[in-house]
Amino acid sequence: MTTAISSDIYAEHAAEETGSGYRMTYNFGNTPSADSIGTPHITQVYPEDDFSYKKGYGFLTEEARKSNPNLKIDEINDGFSPQYWYTDTKLISPQADENGIYLENGIVDGGYIPLTFKASVPHQGNYKVTLVLSAGETPIKGITIFSGRRRLESLKGDYCPHEVRAYVFNVNVCDIIPRGHEEVYTDKTIDITIIGSRPVFTTLTIEEFDTPTIYIAGDSTVTDQPACYPYYPESSYCGWGQFFTYYVSNLAAVSNHSHSGLTTESFRSEGHYDVIKKYIKRGDYCLFQFGHNDQKLPELSANTGYSDNLRTYIDEIRSFGATPVLVTPLARNTWRGSDGTYNDLLFDHAEACRRIAEEKHVPLIDLHKVSMDFITRVGLTDAARYFYPKDYTHTNDFGAYLMAGFVAKEFKRIHDICPVPIRTSLCGKVYDPAMNTKRPMTMEELMESDEFVPPMNIHAAEPPAHLKNVPVPNAAPLCEASYTDLDSCASKELIIKLAELGYIHNTSGEFKPDEPMSRIDAVNMVTKAAHFVPVNVYNDMFRDVVGHEWYAGVVECAYANDIVDAALLDDTTFKPDKPVTAEELASFCVNAYKSRIINNNTGNYNKEISCSEWFKKYIPTAAFLGYVDDGFDGSHILTKEEAAKYIDILMKNI
Repeated sequence: MTTAISSDIYAEHAAEETGSGYRMTYNFGNTPSADSIGTPHITQVYPEDDFSYKKGYGFLTEEARKSNPNLKIDEINDGFSPQYWYTDTKLISPQADENGIYLENGIVDGGYIPLTFKASVPHQGNYKVTLVLSAGETPIKGITIFSGRRRLESLKGDYCPHEVRAYVFNVNVCDIIPRGHEEVYTDKTIDITIIGSRPVFTTLTIEEFDTPTIYIAGDSTVTDQPACYPYYPESSYCGWGQFFTYYVSNLAAVSNHSHSGLTTESFRSEGHYDVIKKYIKRGDYCLFQFGHNDQKLPELSANTGYSDNLRTYIDEIRSFGATPVLVTPLARNTWRGSDGTYNDLLFDHAEACRRIAEEKHVPLIDLHKVSMDFITRVGLTDAARYFYPKDYTHTNDFGAYLMAGFVAKEFKRIHDICPVPIRTSLCGKVYDPAMNTKRPMTMEELMESDEFVPPMNIHAAEPPAHLKNVPVPNAAPLCEASYTDLDSCASKELIIKLAELGYIHNTSGEFKPDEPMSRIDAVNMVTKAAHFVPVNVYNDMFRDVVGHEWYAGVVECAYANDIVDAALLDDTTFKPDKPVTAEELASFCVNAYKSRIINNNTGNYNKEISCSEWFKKYIPTAAFLGYVDDGFDGSHILTKEEAAKYIDILMKNI
């Protein structure tokens, strides 16, 4: 494994340590305090201090994020990026007064704007963070604090004028393999993010601290998911692992290495487990939650490969002197359409965890049972409020908060072998399945006095009316393309152009223009040409798409935006490798065109052509765009060169 960020780019001052370990205090504002002048372990921070690795500290403004490509990688930063309609807008403009550095307008379009301060530290490990916030003349509403990549530390604090509060929590700094990357990225920074009506930093102290580390290994339902700003918690993906910190980080540090699409097999083979093995030590803990992706692979069925891999993990973690903990997979919000009963898709893998826990005498957190009990008690509609809009597998921030509370409460039960104190008073607010078993609980009874409750109706974030016409930026990065077999291809320039735009997955070697284009490669080109953004999650719709493949996010994006006609799909398979036909790719392009052009032209072509019955509704628009003419043969399998021409037509029309 190579290291993507070398150690020598970090600030020199961050490498200084006192005799008792590293400690650095940051004072915020335009007026330096008397003790900060000439003191090596106190740094004065001004509002114009954007972060750079050379300086070693500063704010993650839009300008800072653009200054270094590493500052755009969610996993080694704060996990926030602007909504696409604000891509070229400056929303983060720190200002200073006698109380510190703040954002004057912490809320835009009803969503929060993050104020993130990033600081380098000398090495990986655990650090105690002491954060002081001062309100000044104006009351502050809804102060929420995140550490690292959007890990919740404090929730919705309201400040009276001149009120000062201090927060103390632990943060783990650890290397990680980011989503979509194969190499280990060194991380020696701490990100602290504040949101609220007027987020403010007054002082921040970071010091080395010896405390247990809770490592987490899992999939997309556990991982640290990114979010866009303006930030809306109901329409942000969120794994329970990133909100677990809210309950435990007062006396432990959390290191979450979960990623979308991972299985008990790929977590090891892709190198994520190697990172944990490098740093885990006696007295630490490692939670394992897999199953969502394992269940789609025959070799990882519940009673074979899945169970064998968990047993191996348990033995290995124990060999380090650490405590393994099994977590049964989070239940999905899935119901049978035939009779309206709950459809438990993860029963076998949850049962395997229970059996192994008993066999190996390992602690078990039965998240599957408690989350399924919650879902079935409140029902499909109310449970959906805790999941990302139109998603039945991945929680939003409200759901992650709730599920993390479930995990924390179960974690507390095993305190005799896992002596990490939990915020008991907070755990008391989460849903207790032993309560009120005779009738379904109302949402009011469920959440009691807890204020972090999702709105009654949730939907994906949308641009405000005055920004509705802002074009979606090209989601694909520009890249170099070099093929060895295009010299005699008439469409060479077009193919190179598509590859350089990032629309073609493979950008080097042989393109093989005369070979059939696969369905997934066609869908990939269509979604990117239409400027849809492939997401970081996969909702497990099809058993032939596991979730760790390069195209899993493309399938999720195409499914969510109705790119692929339902007639081409059955209940269980997507058929990614199937050669694409003329009518199939034409329909993909028509659907993409209609999603991007509001007043789209449907044309008036009414001649008989050779095509399937399901395609007939596409004929007028397909003919208008230039896909259909009198010689059209819907069943014709397209070559890669022919498919490229279809994409060219789409690009010219949107």
